[in-house]
Amino acid sequence: MKRFLPLMILIILLLAGGMLFFLNMRKREKPSSILISGRVEADELLISPEIPGRIKKINFSEGQTIITGKILAELDDTDILSRIDELKSRIKSAEKNRDAKKRSLDYLRRKVDIGIKEAEQLYNIAKARHERALNTKVRQERRYKRFQNLLEKEAISRERFEDVKLSYQLSLSALKETEEELKRAETRLELAKAEKTRIEAGERELEGIEQSIEALKSSLRTMELQLEKTRIRASRNGIVLRKTAEPGEVAGSGSILGVMIDPTSLYVKTYLPEPHLGEVSLNEEVKIITDSFPDKIITGKICHISEEAEFTPREVQSREERIKQVFEIKVCIPSDSEGMSILKKGMPVEVEIPLNDRTKTR
Repeated sequence: MKRFLPLMILIILLLAGGMLFFLNMRKREKPSSILISGRVEADELLISPEIPGRIKKINFSEGQTIITGKILAELDDTDILSRIDELKSRIKSAEKNRDAKKRSLDYLRRKVDIGIKEAEQLYNIAKARHERALNTKVRQERRYKRFQNLLEKEAISRERFEDVKLSYQLSLSALKETEEELKRAETRLELAKAEKTRIEAGERELEGIEQSIEALKSSLRTMELQLEKTRIRASRNGIVLRKTAEPGEVAGSGSILGVMIDPTSLYVKTYLPEPHLGEVSLNEEVKIITDSFPDKIITGKICHISEEAEFTPREVQSREERIKQVFEIKVCIPSDSEGMSILKKGMPVEVEIPLNDRTKTR
């Protein structure tokens, strides 16, 4: 028996060593994937008015499918419609006034043009008469001086000289008359041209009316835009998640009347334990498992990994409860995936994420 004792001890030591080696290797063995809980989320679309007002109609209910452009709610538009009618009436009145002013201004332009042309014609006639009278006076003056010299030399009779003198005096009178006529013509022409200031004043008044009309039209466009804003339309397709307002209530600008979700934007939000951060990468394909359809495996891809760690949220616990630091990740689901008809917002799911070698980067 003593001869076999060393052999038995050796065998026991070998078995113990083998067991320790096996346990140590098993301890070092890395899992190929990790299973963590998550929740289905979707992009929320808020149904809210851009302007305040009393709710007149609510045209949606919870669970209803909505198409882009549908009028979801209407605000009371009584005051806006009254303001629009008032502005239209003021614009119509201002346009009538403008048209009347245009006709009056066109008539004044024609009248002033005719008056200036007539005054210019009379001025030209008076100027020509004055030039003829001036030339006659110059000739008669020379003749008078010449005959005066002849009279002094007794070369002509007194009667002959008196005839020449009379002609000279008549030329002076005629010149004076044409000068007065020319002054009157100049004054008339100046007055006719001065009438253009009435045209300029009328044009300024017309411009003011046009600006007033444009301001009224701008106000009308603003009110029509306000009227359109009383009709809250769906910006895109979606499903009503909940309704938060009723007709008769007063809604403030930006207040929430309801919430929609875009069914094509479903994704799973979950939290990855910090030790596995280096073993997961973007665009990694993962499996999504639901309690309702455990036999149907839905595939998705990691489309976002948070840059900052946080503490494990209360509503999402990983299997490794001792891990406190986690990174939020987002798993996107293809729009043509069967999962779109299975997953619903708020549904709890399990996400199986394959773990890669730590040498790989995100």
